[in-house]
Amino acid sequence: MQITITNVERKTSQKSGKPYVTVTDTNGARYSIWDSVLCGKVSQGQTYEVTTKDNGNYKNILTLSQHNHHSMVAPTEQAEARRTKLSLIQSAADLVGNLKHGTNGNPMDAAVEVFEIAKNWETAMEAKEPEPDEKALY
Repeated sequence: MQITITNVERKTSQKSGKPYVTVTDTNGARYSIWDSVLCGKVSQGQTYEVTTKDNGNYKNILTLSQHNHHSMVAPTEQAEARRTKLSLIQSAADLVGNLKHGTNGNPMDAAVEVFEIAKNWETAMEAKEPEPDEKALY
């Protein structure tokens, strides 16, 4: 859902003492933001794509990204997997670009080879359980 914020109020919960933000959109709807990272990113006059959850009479914003699609939430597993896949494709393209044989100079053959290598690497990564030393890198 897309909203444009007309008012931002920074508050503190009387019950827990936790800071939060309430925002009002152009339709007069009010939302609460409890995530401290998101609280610091929201600005009056900006349009955002939001995910909300109703909590009784309140609407809480769970995710928030600016309308220009630059996300302001931690990367999801899906986004991380996409970055990994793109990295694999780039590495395969670099490898194929440096090969002096195999593609005979045909760009289509090179493209097919790039994706075959990337797919093989992806399959190998999915099948392999990280070693104890590698787990620290994740």
